[in-house]
Amino acid sequence: MKTFAVSGISRSEIKELALLGEYVKIARKRREMSLRDMATRMMVSVPTVINLEKGLPTVSMGVFMRALSVLDIGKNLANELAPENDDIGMGIEIRRVKKIGERNNKLKRNLDF
Repeated sequence: MKTFAVSGISRSEIKELALLGEYVKIARKRREMSLRDMATRMMVSVPTVINLEKGLPTVSMGVFMRALSVLDIGKNLANELAPENDDIGMGIEIRRVKKIGERNNKLKRNLDF
């Protein structure tokens, strides 16, 4: 069953998920870990690991994070999303604050007697 969120995923996002899945698969194989061993360590089923490695968008973030933990990679993933590292979001916020400041300055000028 496709959820609304999954059906709204763009082609580029699907390609990115497939690439992430492929990277998980490569990392597992480099560690000489079978699908069954990976699934056991992740505490999921073999089909779940297969779906993760295919990059299916229905695989949960929890399963993805568990895979990274089992593979001992991605320890700083949250750091990538930390607000202080979000240059785009910071730029948008700065522009918004500047606009508010400009409006307040105009209000003050209009209220000066």
